[in-house]
Amino acid sequence: MKEKISLYKKRSFETLQKFTKNQKIFRIVGILLVVGAIATLIYADAGHDTAEPIVQKQTEQVVVRKVGDVDAYAISQ
Repeated sequence: MKEKISLYKKRSFETLQKFTKNQKIFRIVGILLVVGAIATLIYADAGHDTAEPIVQKQTEQVVVRKVGDVDAYAISQ
């Protein structure tokens, strides 16, 4: 098993040595573009592209007071 792994590493290293610096950079940039495109598609597919509107409900408060209340809040009403 270790022999297979070392043979694979050796072949991978030899393959990488065959490429020029510009080819290596081009391949890395290509891989990053593909990964970015896939991430964008996954994010857009999840429904994150539309924001839901925020709805605030107004509440009204009914205050019942007795005749003769001296509360300052009740008088201002």
